Amino acid sequence: MDPTESLCPHCGKPGPYFKEAQSFKHHVHCGWPRQLISFLVGWAGFQLAGLIVSIVMSQIFLATNPNTTVTDANTWLNTPWPSLELTTIAYSLVLIGLFITHWPDRRELFKPFKNGLSYAFGAAGGIALILSSILWGNLVQVLWPWATSNANQTALEAMIKASPVLCVFLLCFMAPIAEEITYRVGLFGFLKRWNVYAAYIIAPLVFGLIHFGWNAIGTDAIYVELVDIPSYIFAGVGFALLYDFCGFGASSLAHITNNLISVLVSIYLLYHQ
Repeated sequence: MDPTESLCPHCGKPGPYFKEAQSFKHHVHCGWPRQLISFLVGWAGFQLAGLIVSIVMSQIFLATNPNTTVTDANTWLNTPWPSLELTTIAYSLVLIGLFITHWPDRRELFKPFKNGLSYAFGAAGGIALILSSILWGNLVQVLWPWATSNANQTALEAMIKASPVLCVFLLCFMAPIAEEITYRVGLFGFLKRWNVYAAYIIAPLVFGLIHFGWNAIGTDAIYVELVDIPSYIFAGVGFALLYDFCGFGASSLAHITNNLISVLVSIYLLYHQ
């Protein structure tokens, strides 16, 4: 029996680790192998899916555009619309992999969405994280007035210009669900089995680093990335707290709320300047 489950799945009686398991009450109980697989599918799987899709799209570009080179194909892939298509396909493949991984515990995974409290905590958490992000942004402008938009925000604005509707669907629904299963159900749940402090440090740190613009290393833009990454790490802590104490529904809805507000504000600013 999984020691993070307080009740025996067969007879319904309290298990030998009943008290210890109470701290995992709101987690998705899927066993450590599935938690680890979730993280690998979401993190490494996204990188692999992105690589495969980019190769396929590059070959299609080269086949349909004679006298072009691989450099031309790579340049085309980095333009907003192909980049948005590539990201959408990659996230779709990752979500399929994650849903296959959690098919045995699908009812427990989505049960919290039937609870009204999940929506209340999700909305409150998402708004709180937006406010904290605004506060950090204002502090950054005071301490480092030279700081401009980071790579993540720049890419977001480019994708919004390419297709606002697809961008909302991708960044406000697909990405949050995939990331919550990967970094909360998967990585955070896996780490908390061994050490709660490690879970609250490592999982948010990894979550922050996936939003880091690694291409900025060796350029002046690295300073912008460094001053912005604390807001992503703090968001990772917030989502982890919601998952730990309120469940997958609350953390996912907070993530959706956070992203939805950010994207809608960005759309408004881009089209009303």
